[in-house]
Amino acid sequence: MPSPETTAIVRNDLGTIAWEYAMEASRRGFVGGKIFPTFETPKKEGEYPLITVESFLKTQSTRRAPRAAYQRSDYTFENQSYSCQEDGFEELLDDSERTLYGDAQMDAEAIAVMRAMDVVLRKQESRQITMALDTGSIGNAAAAVAWSTAATATPRIDVLAAKEAMRSNFGVKPNLMVVSDASKNDLLLTAEITDALKYTNPIELGGEEAQLRTLAQYFGVDEVVVADAQTDSAKKGQSKSLTDFWTNTIAGLYRVSSNRDLKDPSFGRTMLWTGDSPQIMVTEQYRAESSRSDVFRARQNTDEVYTFVGAGRLITGVS
Repeated sequence: MPSPETTAIVRNDLGTIAWEYAMEASRRGFVGGKIFPTFETPKKEGEYPLITVESFLKTQSTRRAPRAAYQRSDYTFENQSYSCQEDGFEELLDDSERTLYGDAQMDAEAIAVMRAMDVVLRKQESRQITMALDTGSIGNAAAAVAWSTAATATPRIDVLAAKEAMRSNFGVKPNLMVVSDASKNDLLLTAEITDALKYTNPIELGGEEAQLRTLAQYFGVDEVVVADAQTDSAKKGQSKSLTDFWTNTIAGLYRVSSNRDLKDPSFGRTMLWTGDSPQIMVTEQYRAESSRSDVFRARQNTDEVYTFVGAGRLITGVS
């Protein structure tokens, strides 16, 4: 009879690698963490305040008479519930696979952890992008001309109109713009952008990071990111069917905040229950003697929530 599996231990050394891997996720096309920045909470479930325009834009009386009290905030926030759920995945490192790495055992373990992490992050990306592209919840308007029509597209007009809609209706401006890889390529080919920059900063020059910085300056946002993470939607054993999480037909504009003030206007947050998941990804290891393998687990306990949908605006029909 095979030996039972041993108790899992937390691998803080691999946790450091996991944290760095998660922080670099946007470089691999994962954008959900930027749209829904992490908010650490000691409670698995509870309530958080939904932001209202009144709560941060109302002009208040600040004058104080002698011996009188100062004016205080008295807004009643609408509370919304969150409930963190656990997600995790395990990767086996067989003893025979370990021998391939020789003295570099840490490399073998790190690779196993990153494989498990990638599965968890990919599922989380699916949840976050579904929320970020929900035209039923988020204000939206169609592009005047599809950005794939290089000769006559006017993406700056489309973006400025979306920014003004956010400012005039909700008092915020976006600091993040998200596009698909195909839309990014469409933007680089539009006559509008190439003509505007050809004498000062030709956008054809430089790598992708330089091009995205130029696009951010052109559209007046802090950052433009490309959502090009993919999933294989085919069932196991069938021919692959690669699908992008983000759609080519929509560009997203968001105002996001990563500070601890839940009343600071931000499109959404990823609530992280630190009681079970002290970091955005916990890494654990245990022995499975029945398969002569060490098992490496990556897990998290989160809930993705809207905190202010007015801090988002979608441009549809860009392709």
